[in-house]
Amino acid sequence: MTTTEKAPYGDTNTSESRPSGLWSVADEGSDESIRDGSESKNSGGGAAAPSASARSNGRVNGDGSYRKRRSDRGVEVRVHGIGDHSTYSALGRPNYKELVDSRVWIGQVPHLPDHHLRLVNWSRANRKITRHLSWYLAFPFTLINLAGYMEPNDKSRHLMRAGISIASLCLTVSMAAWLSVMIETAWQALGHGDDRLTAVLLQAAGPGLLIAFIVYRMLAGRALVDRAGNLISLASIGVLAAMIVFLHSRPAMRAGGWLHDLVTPLGDPGSPVATMSSIVVATTAVGLIVALCLCVCGLSKKNNGAAFAGAAVLVLIAITLLHSAGSMLRMFTSSVVRYVPNASHQQPDAHVPKDSSIKSVLLPGPDDFGNELVSRVENALQIDLIPLFFFAMLALFAAAFWLELSKGRKRGRMIKNHPSADRRIKAASGTHELVVSLPERLPIPATLAIVATPVVWTLLYDGFGHASAWLLADLLVVLQVAGAVAIVLIIIRRPERLSDQFRSVFGSVADIAGFWAPDLHPLAGASYRRALLAGIRQAINDLVLEFPNDPIALVGHSQGSVVCAWFVRGGHWTEQSTEGMTDREALKAGVHRLAYTPRSDRIALFTCGSPLSTLYRTFFPRYFDDAFFGKTWSMTYKSSWWRNYWRKTDPIGSRVPTKRAVDNIDVTERVDEETLGHGEYWRNQRLRNAIDRFFDIAEVSQPVNTFDQEHVSRANGFASSATRPASA
Repeated sequence: MTTTEKAPYGDTNTSESRPSGLWSVADEGSDESIRDGSESKNSGGGAAAPSASARSNGRVNGDGSYRKRRSDRGVEVRVHGIGDHSTYSALGRPNYKELVDSRVWIGQVPHLPDHHLRLVNWSRANRKITRHLSWYLAFPFTLINLAGYMEPNDKSRHLMRAGISIASLCLTVSMAAWLSVMIETAWQALGHGDDRLTAVLLQAAGPGLLIAFIVYRMLAGRALVDRAGNLISLASIGVLAAMIVFLHSRPAMRAGGWLHDLVTPLGDPGSPVATMSSIVVATTAVGLIVALCLCVCGLSKKNNGAAFAGAAVLVLIAITLLHSAGSMLRMFTSSVVRYVPNASHQQPDAHVPKDSSIKSVLLPGPDDFGNELVSRVENALQIDLIPLFFFAMLALFAAAFWLELSKGRKRGRMIKNHPSADRRIKAASGTHELVVSLPERLPIPATLAIVATPVVWTLLYDGFGHASAWLLADLLVVLQVAGAVAIVLIIIRRPERLSDQFRSVFGSVADIAGFWAPDLHPLAGASYRRALLAGIRQAINDLVLEFPNDPIALVGHSQGSVVCAWFVRGGHWTEQSTEGMTDREALKAGVHRLAYTPRSDRIALFTCGSPLSTLYRTFFPRYFDDAFFGKTWSMTYKSSWWRNYWRKTDPIGSRVPTKRAVDNIDVTERVDEETLGHGEYWRNQRLRNAIDRFFDIAEVSQPVNTFDQEHVSRANGFASSATRPASA
């Protein structure tokens, strides 16, 4: 079986192989002057397009004549985006022809540039442990930590941080409770002893594990990597210590109170309420109240409303996700231990008085659901139905997103059919239209979805209260199977393709969240940013020593563009004081504004498929404001070399705030070209031309002395502008 072979790079009718108008370079901005994917026409009929061999070895002048470029001058440094990238993914995607029933492929590798090329391959700090269950349990902490960075520039940020801090503490209590319940589930099936020491271990094991990890991070953690703020860390330790005291009273089942009247419709009317159910209801209610308050603040804001709405969604998802994961893990634990020989129905030791038996610390009793259902599903508990509430909430958010996406697609069709629309290029995708308009469109649907969530939960709860035991038993079996499948996908990673898709969803969000160090939760995932900045610095300093006279093009794609912009803005080609303090401390002290770091005399910044404007400026307005973009621009070569490439078919890539409109280059595909969307910017010819143009015109300052080349290069390689006017 043979499939149709894709044309090799450079030989297809793509934006990389257009006629002569694309190849002309008359001035510094000429390669950006072709807007919206259209090609300019030559007044005199134009010159013939250069041959493939000519294109690979040189450039074309404005008059159509060919000139040899200096291929030995200039170094390009590429930084890829999120995801599990292979070592050479930043070279581009090869074109393959499939042969012999999918057993043999013939591939053509992407063309390499004439100049020197360096690849910075990175991964988030904790990617190597993502196969372990502990990382996925910590994922909700990473989400709520991400919400803490969505603070605005005004004083309302204090209200936001206070609310998210309260939700963070509720998340810590919830995690400790679920750890205690899972440990107790295993103990009741496997334990052979019932003494005072066992009771102490069951009461302190869950909270104690979290306390130990928080203390370890406080003592051995690193700033901007895995150490959170001291205040939130101490507060978390305090609530965990209080929980140990609370568990000492063995509060598994309690009768009376409004929570009893609320929960008992699911079981026998006379049964006591499970304290674990009370913890789930109370912490979720607090998270819901915090989310609603954030939504109200977002609706009242003319600016930054999307940041409040985004934080509200993350808070609610983080808490409900933790409860759902804990519930499914408890069910999985209960199912597994049943198959351990001699593991069930253990009797307490004879020397332990009956009234002193541990019975239960936090785990609800076996009569939690009623005898009829328990007879069909062994050890069934009310808390086992929690994932259904989580899935119902996700369905609401998905419906709101789908409605907004439909509006975006409709808007895209209207723009495409407008008489003034350029029909030679592809229309903007619905996702692109939605993401670009998030600042205006997110607050209302997010608020409606969050307001509707408790209504749906109440209806669902009432439905379970009147449902037959057969239906509830079937639902519990489905949840048990789903939980087992999810754990197999995560830990065993089989089947491989489905496992990769499952993990990529978590991995993509974690790569974005991992840009930020733990701040409002001490158990959040570690940040990769500091290590990546140091890696880029090392690569560039090595290049300065190896090629002291060459300019450097720093090219970042997707998340890599965010890191590259942060690198240039902070002048991280030399180690900065901000690398030893938190982002909030640096912002409060005005380090980026007051510290004097000379601009680079050799680095040009090229970003492509960048979410700097669509995501980071929208959801992190305090950190990615106008000052950030202005400072980034001013730190490039001659304070003028930042080029941004984007497509209308790219879901998240868009324009970024720059000083000149021509520095945002639209490279949307033509209607007859392959839709590349968010990928394959590396081989875009307009990007390649701009890099070559920069190498041709850049003049790197020479060292003032040659007796110590290494020290002079390190000291003055990027700071030579400090000794001459800024316009030099």
